[in-house]
Amino acid sequence: MSKKKFVVINNRGNLSNVKQEFEKIMEEKTLEKISSLEIEPTKDKVEETIQIVNEDTILPEEAKNKIIKELKSNFINLFNFENCPEDYEELKYEAKLLSDINQYSLIMMAQRLLKIRNQKLYTNDGYRDFQEFIENELLVSRRTAYNYIELVECFGDKLIKLENKIEYSKLLPIISILKSESLNDFDKSEIKDKFLDEMNKKSKNQIIEEANQLKRKYGLIKDKNKVLFDIDNRFLDIIKYIENNEMSLKDKILINGYIEKISNILNNKKEV
Repeated sequence: MSKKKFVVINNRGNLSNVKQEFEKIMEEKTLEKISSLEIEPTKDKVEETIQIVNEDTILPEEAKNKIIKELKSNFINLFNFENCPEDYEELKYEAKLLSDINQYSLIMMAQRLLKIRNQKLYTNDGYRDFQEFIENELLVSRRTAYNYIELVECFGDKLIKLENKIEYSKLLPIISILKSESLNDFDKSEIKDKFLDEMNKKSKNQIIEEANQLKRKYGLIKDKNKVLFDIDNRFLDIIKYIENNEMSLKDKILINGYIEKISNILNNKKEV
């Protein structure tokens, strides 16, 4: 089967400059591999070229890093939803490769991580859980990895059809809404389309405010007065329980600890 070819970002000037800068101090096979990739780019060739650069015995480490950075930057959109591998080693390799470039690459990384997590492929390397795999294998933080995984779970390839025209992180405030069981599929679909359409038109703060309005609408967050009312009722229940039940020394110490903690928090709070 012939390899698929994809349209590549037309931004090769930097790569050509870097190649020219180091061509006299790199092995011949490294130079040939980079030149071949420029002429006929494929995802497999990107991976092979990065490996050849890493194995070059002449190139200084700083030069290798600079060349690899340009390779990733120029050929990132060879990786997409249609060519996500099935094999664990390939999934892991691509997830690591994609973890330090840009938001598009983080979406591609997340798709690959989702397969690794759902199929528990991390156990192939002896990891006890997915979190341990993330912390040991990737260049991004655990929080970043999980955020982008949730984006892929909720939006799928709709993200890629936007072709990097938005900040994907702007969609994070509505993830909890889309994962809630309080909404039906129709409402979720409408919310997805609405926020995808508005990403370029609104600031992050505007999006957060709109997301909070939806959360209040669907009962996912309570307004301040309702929260204070609930706290008041629960506090009265606690006092009633203490008054009407025997307390051991351990219980008293525990409750005093809670009271002291609440008191410290209140003392450090600014009045509004």
